[in-house]
Amino acid sequence: MEKNELLLLERNKHIPQGPFNVHPIFVEKAKGAIITDVEGKEYIDFAGGIGVNNVGHCNEEVLKAVQDQIQKYIHTCFHVVMYEPYVELAKRLNEMTPRKTGSTYSRIFCCCAIGLSEPDVA
Repeated sequence: MEKNELLLLERNKHIPQGPFNVHPIFVEKAKGAIITDVEGKEYIDFAGGIGVNNVGHCNEEVLKAVQDQIQKYIHTCFHVVMYEPYVELAKRLNEMTPRKTGSTYSRIFCCCAIGLSEPDVA
C-alpha cells in the first residue's frame, strides 16, 4: 500500500467527513505552483490553498512578511481585540469602492482574517 493510501486510511479513521477532500493525496512540500506529495509525485496546483492565493507556495516576499508579522502577533480575532492593519485595509478598500453619486458613506466588513494582519496588504 502506498503512503497516500495509508494516510488516507488514518485520516478517515480519525477525522470526520465534514472537512471533505478533493484529492486523495497528502502534501510533503510545495513551492510556487508545484505540490510534491508524500510519495514524491509532483502536481501543478491550479486551486491554490487557503492563504496561498496568486503568489504560489513559499513566495519569498510573503515568507518575509509573515516572519516580520509573527514577531508582533500571529493572529487575533478583530471581534476580540482590534488591530490597526484591519482598519487600514478597510480604509484602502473604501477608497477604491464606487459609491452612489453624492454618497460618502462606505464601510468594509471582512469575514476572513487571512492577509489582514500583514502590514503590506496590496
